[in-house]
Amino acid sequence: MKRLHSNVLVVALAAKLARLAWSMLTKGRDYDANFMGHAA
Repeated sequence: MKRLHSNVLVVALAAKLARLAWSMLTKGRDYDANFMGHAA
């Protein structure tokens, strides 16, 4: 398996955190570490 360039990992993590922050800001919610997402 080929390793990803370290910048790819950093950008992916930053994008994930940005989506989380945007979602919390637009919905007016606080962070909940126990939240598991939408149940299927």
